Amino acid sequence: MSAAGDAWAVVQLERIPASGMSATYDELRDGAATVLADGLLDPLAVRAAATAGWLALADALLSTDVRHAWEELRIDDRLCSFRDVGSAVVTRLLDQTRVSGSERWATLDDEATRALAATLRQYARRS
Repeated sequence: MSAAGDAWAVVQLERIPASGMSATYDELRDGAATVLADGLLDPLAVRAAATAGWLALADALLSTDVRHAWEELRIDDRLCSFRDVGSAVVTRLLDQTRVSGSERWATLDDEATRALAATLRQYARRS
């Protein structure tokens, strides 16, 4: 990770109140979609945004052009970066969607993006 990425992470952690915080799903979804749509490319920052959940990612994929900003990011790497998600779950999800995990986000066509978003929602509701 870069020094800039480290500094960003420290600033983000310092912004979290010691007494905890609460947010609605809509606030998390909208915040994640905004960050993702802005073309956020720092891996740590993307991972932090991703912890908002697969539902937020599905919404962002369908409502923004975020996948084209992620030219060099592999689909399986991004999905595995979600908290408590193992590679076996991601493999099953991608098999069901018929999307290759080694594929880059930017290469997904609209049909594959819709299928992936629908499957992300399905898996998110199971957990």
